[in-house]
Amino acid sequence: MKVEELIGKAKSSEEVNQFLSLFKIPCEISRFPDSYFYIFSEPSIEVKFNTSHYLECIFFNNTGDAITDKYPIEFPYGLTMFDTRELIEEKIGTPERVSKGNGHFDFWTSHPEVGVSFTYNTFDKNNYGTTIKHICFSEPETELSRLWFLNKTRIYNYLQITSKTYSPALLSDILQLEPTRFAEAGGEDISEDEYTSEDHFWELCLSENQFLTLKAQLKSSLQFLLEKECLLKSLQKSCKLKLKIVYYSLPSNSSQASFSLEFLETVSRLGIEVDIQIQT
Repeated sequence: MKVEELIGKAKSSEEVNQFLSLFKIPCEISRFPDSYFYIFSEPSIEVKFNTSHYLECIFFNNTGDAITDKYPIEFPYGLTMFDTRELIEEKIGTPERVSKGNGHFDFWTSHPEVGVSFTYNTFDKNNYGTTIKHICFSEPETELSRLWFLNKTRIYNYLQITSKTYSPALLSDILQLEPTRFAEAGGEDISEDEYTSEDHFWELCLSENQFLTLKAQLKSSLQFLLEKECLLKSLQKSCKLKLKIVYYSLPSNSSQASFSLEFLETVSRLGIEVDIQIQT
C-alpha cells in the first residue's frame, strides 16, 4: 500500500478504507474549521481530512518502530522512519523550506515539490545527523497550487446527487462518469457530518484545480452542467441535485462572489440546489 496513492482520495474510497482498517479502532477525532484528524495511538499516526471528507495528508510519528515492517505500507522515495536528515537530503534533495532553528522549537524542513515534510529531534538547524520526530506526506505542489501563497484561497465544487431509487452504479451509467465519492442506501454513513443512510449518494468533484478563482471554477462547472443537461434533466423527478461550493479563505481576505445570469438560469432550469460554505 503506497502512502502517496492515498492522498486526495475520498474517505469512503476502497483505498482509504483499507488503509484505516489496518489500525486499532476506535480512534480519537480532532476537529478544526476546515479539517479533522483521525488520531491513532497504535501506530502513532494522524490522518487529516478536509470537511468534504477527502484525505489531505498523513503524519507518521517516530516511536522507534519500523511501521513499514509491521504494516503493509510503503513510503515513497525509499524513505524510512530511521533516516537521518543527511540521508533524507541525499534521497530527495535540499529542502525548499526550512525553519529558523532558533533553539526553542523543533527544527523542520519541507519538500513541497514531492509532498513531504519532516520535523526533527533537534533545535539545531546545522545538525544533519538528527533523526526524524515525525514525517508528513501530502499532495506535491505544482506551479498552479502555489497560487495558494498568493491568494490564500482554495475552492472546491461538487455535484451531489441523492436518491431513494437510483443506485450509485445506475447514476454512473446514466451520467457516464465514475463518482469521486458514493454510498449505498442502507449502508453505513459516509461521514460524521452527512447523514445519507436512507438515500443513495453520488458525488463528483468538479474542481480540476482548487486554487483557481471562483469565477473560473463556476465557468467550468457551468460548462459541465450544459454538457450533461439532458442527462441531468432525466434525473430531476427521482433525485435531489445539489452543487456544493466550499470556499476556504484566510480571515484577512475579503472575497466577492458573483454568479452569471447563465449560471443562475441553468441551475434553476435543472432544479439544482446551490450550497455555498465559506470557511475562514
